[in-house]
Amino acid sequence: MQNQNPSGDLKLYMIGNAHLDLAWLWRWEEAREEMLKTSRTVLQLMDQYPDFVYTCSQAAAYQWIEEADPELFEAIRTKVKEGRWRIAGGWWVQPDVNIPCGESYIRQALYGKRYFLEKFGVEVKTGYNVDSFGHHGQLPQLLTHCEMDHYVFFRPKPSEKVLPATVFWWQASDGSRVLACRPPFHYNTSAEAIDAHIELAAKKIELHVGSEMLFYGVGNHGGGPTRKNINSIRQMQKRKDLPQIIFSDPESFFADIKPRAHALKVVEDELEFHSRGCYSTHSDIKRWNRFLEFQLLFAEKVSALAELKSGKKVPVEKIRQAWQTVLFHQFHDILAGTSIPEVYADADQALTETLVDVAGIINASVLALTGATSRFITNQWIVFNPVAWERTEIISLTVYFRGEVSSVRLEDASGVEIPVQIYSRIFHPDNGSFIEISFAGVLPALGSKGYRAVPDERNEPDFEEKTIVSFETDFYHLTFDPQNGLIQKIYDKENDVQVLAEPGNRLVVLNDPWDAWGHDVREFRDEIGSFRLNGDVTLEEDGAAFAKIRVDSRYGNSTARQTIYLYKHLRRIDFELFVDWQEQSKMLKVAFPINLTEFEGTFESPYGSVKRPVIGTEEPLQRWMDISGIYEGENNVEKAYGVSLLNDSKYGGDIKNSEMRLTILRSPVFAKEYHRLPQDLTGLAFMDQGEQKVRYSLIPHANGWQEAHIVRAAYAFNSRPETYWLQGELDAAEASYLKIDPENVVLTVFKKAENGQDWILRFYETEGRESLVSISLPVFSIRIEIPVHPHQVKSILVKEDGNQFTAVESSGMENPLEAGEEVCVTQICQE
Repeated sequence: MQNQNPSGDLKLYMIGNAHLDLAWLWRWEEAREEMLKTSRTVLQLMDQYPDFVYTCSQAAAYQWIEEADPELFEAIRTKVKEGRWRIAGGWWVQPDVNIPCGESYIRQALYGKRYFLEKFGVEVKTGYNVDSFGHHGQLPQLLTHCEMDHYVFFRPKPSEKVLPATVFWWQASDGSRVLACRPPFHYNTSAEAIDAHIELAAKKIELHVGSEMLFYGVGNHGGGPTRKNINSIRQMQKRKDLPQIIFSDPESFFADIKPRAHALKVVEDELEFHSRGCYSTHSDIKRWNRFLEFQLLFAEKVSALAELKSGKKVPVEKIRQAWQTVLFHQFHDILAGTSIPEVYADADQALTETLVDVAGIINASVLALTGATSRFITNQWIVFNPVAWERTEIISLTVYFRGEVSSVRLEDASGVEIPVQIYSRIFHPDNGSFIEISFAGVLPALGSKGYRAVPDERNEPDFEEKTIVSFETDFYHLTFDPQNGLIQKIYDKENDVQVLAEPGNRLVVLNDPWDAWGHDVREFRDEIGSFRLNGDVTLEEDGAAFAKIRVDSRYGNSTARQTIYLYKHLRRIDFELFVDWQEQSKMLKVAFPINLTEFEGTFESPYGSVKRPVIGTEEPLQRWMDISGIYEGENNVEKAYGVSLLNDSKYGGDIKNSEMRLTILRSPVFAKEYHRLPQDLTGLAFMDQGEQKVRYSLIPHANGWQEAHIVRAAYAFNSRPETYWLQGELDAAEASYLKIDPENVVLTVFKKAENGQDWILRFYETEGRESLVSISLPVFSIRIEIPVHPHQVKSILVKEDGNQFTAVESSGMENPLEAGEEVCVTQICQE
């Protein structure tokens, strides 16, 4: 139907959609059936209404159709070619946009956009996350890096985040920007509300923009536009007092306003906050996500190296499928913890199978690359460092001897003895001796080092546990309160700083009566108690590698065991927490009050970091948070100082009055009804009941977190060295396959390109400094140099032609950039 309204150039773009939650209050199989049903209905409506246009995102949902109903899939392809079925988003799913690591967003686009290009011939340019619970500040850079120009979102709502207009330029910290739109009202609109929404939107269209988007259609469980929707819009099209009303799609809307976009305001900020409880709801799914992200990135690196070194082909398709499984479970209602228990049972099964596949890729690749073996032959090991810089790390091995042996000598390839700490000895006349040792190993960048264990005649007595109230290393002097087990003091000997303002490492219990989302909650401050010491503070081990201190405690029906590790060679103070949690509608945090003034708080975000007000609000984070400021010492001497708190699986925390608190868990009722809890919770299932485990680490540092290179420290904390038996010579086991400098740059990706021929490197600048990046690749016999700008994510495409290698800057879609930085490639000797 031709729009009959001639009033000016103002336009209302009506976006017909059916938001589909791929899992939420239903399992994925039910969502798949709804996707099929909704798609068939949409095609029927297109036959009845020639001007009707439909918008749909999420490659995973299209893949469901392709596999379940090829005929329906072909019908959709036809409508896409006609321009009536419009593809938006370009990502595998609509994920949580706070919790996944930065690389996951690039993979959402890489696999999603490639799918749409391959199956439909469509290059998607508009990002589309209409139901996600907030959007991190680096996303504009990641969108542009993946060749996307626009972004559509609805949350946070206007009451949660004030923006200058519905349409604006959204800019990341590196200067990248996209045209973003938060349309008015909601992505689900009933037929009864459409008329009122159109009238209200017509009054608010900004003249310098001239257009507005309005969404309509039944959503969440699919459904989409109805005949009543479409007929109502057609009636409104006849009114001459309204702007032009057009059945359309987001990309057409952005194309319309782009010529006038120079007048739009710029927002350089996160688009936060909505449902702050989601950062910490359902610990297991979040642990799965962190662990598999790192394992997949390591699998890509080591399989790429194995192909270059030994010719063993990278299993590109298996890696792609593993990524797609992880990306699917980053869907916002799954990863946020806001789905029913059955969804997480399905997730556990799928992610376990994925882990088996990924572990198999890692194992086979390391064996092909290094000459290691997966079965015991001799007491020789190869230790593989997954990060692209040299590091010192504590390594643990189990040594076996056929006879009775009580002590061990450990050597490297040069025969140099490495001091070891023996913490377990088991001897059985029929089975021999099993000795568990730990030591501090200096590991080459993204490479390996070999070690050999031989019997030693030294008779070292077993360490005897003892109760302590203090403990001292070369770095720190810790004092414990014997009454409650808290750390009373941490004295930083090197910097002459009393780190804590009050006792720290306190397990705080808070009242948390909210739903799984934590709707409308800004902060969690209702403290109702804390864990109390249950026994003594016990020194369990003290040797050449580490000291191990145990603190057992109890709250109500819940128990906790904290194991504190202090190292001879590392400034980290590590904590391993096991909790048997039996509380309901409560939250657990660990708190460290830091002795600083004039402080500021920084939280890691995906491929970046962000300063936020230190007012106690619950904040999203990734692997670390930091408080830095001024320490006032004796005689009023001031010095710049800070403390970082690292973690291996958590995503929420807060800072207030110089106290850092990492959120360990929440135990709300599993999602049942959206934003509505029943008065009587009897018989309902609560989250995070039973055993929970988390590792966290405290790193006090002089100056700011940048000078302490905390991003690298946190990345390494989440990337433990891998150990394998070695059947070859030790000296052949030592190698560095890839190294990146300087220290403010982190390499996250080295992989086989999706074209099956080239290679991809990706890194990002972490500390806000212009730098010249140097990447040494002895396996290529080349060194690559390229500038990187503050906070920039950069990808490099390496091409191989015989023994010659060339490199160009590329996008996240692995396409060369026409205006990319010049990449300098030089030959180096094979190491």
